[in-house]
Amino acid sequence: MTTVDPSDVTTGELSRGLSRVEREMREGFSAIRKEISGLSFVPAAVYAADMLAYRDKIQRLEGDLDEERQERREDQKIAQQRSWQASWSIRLAIISMPLSLAVSVAAGLLIAALK
Repeated sequence: MTTVDPSDVTTGELSRGLSRVEREMREGFSAIRKEISGLSFVPAAVYAADMLAYRDKIQRLEGDLDEERQERREDQKIAQQRSWQASWSIRLAIISMPLSLAVSVAAGLLIAALK
């Protein structure tokens, strides 16, 4: 006869152990599915489209900024030119006033001397 060793595992014990492991795995996978479904993911296509839109917007803003800088430089040049013109106008007016007065006095004296 065969003797049964108390440490030998029976088919029933093996079946119950496997069933328990399968049940625990199903519960674990179910918990993972539930957790994943609660997460909010952005689809790759949506993310790529958003990134492309952001890049386009940044490029437009950089272009606008460059244009604004160029306009400011041009405005500054015009302001400097007008300032230079105004200062020369004032200098010429200061020089021409005494000259005009001297010519008027000389012309008046000349006319008086001729009469």
